[in-house]
Amino acid sequence: MASKLPKNILLRLIDTASLLIAQQIAILRKTEYYIGIHGAGLCLSIFAPNHCIFHEVLPRPNMNGLLLMASLSEHKTYSDIIDAHIEYEHKNEMVFFNEDEFVQNVIEHLKESKLIG
Repeated sequence: MASKLPKNILLRLIDTASLLIAQQIAILRKTEYYIGIHGAGLCLSIFAPNHCIFHEVLPRPNMNGLLLMASLSEHKTYSDIIDAHIEYEHKNEMVFFNEDEFVQNVIEHLKESKLIG
């Protein structure tokens, strides 16, 4: 995905499950645009700076938890329902979707938010 984004965008893939909550909060406090798959980990969005934008990937159309939290915290939020295939392995849910479609959505949101030209 990083190769498809503009060069001035630093993309970091972070496995939040491997970090202490204090470490996750420290990362969020420095984040301008956060992409995450719908789940409990996005509840830490309340610790992000006011200008942070959240992009939530919804594998099912009836989810909207982050939208409610974002409206309370005044963060701008994009929620995309991606045509996803969900698999379960060792009690973990894995979501697979079309990378090109998703990257195009991210680029459009970055432009709309004026993070890229």
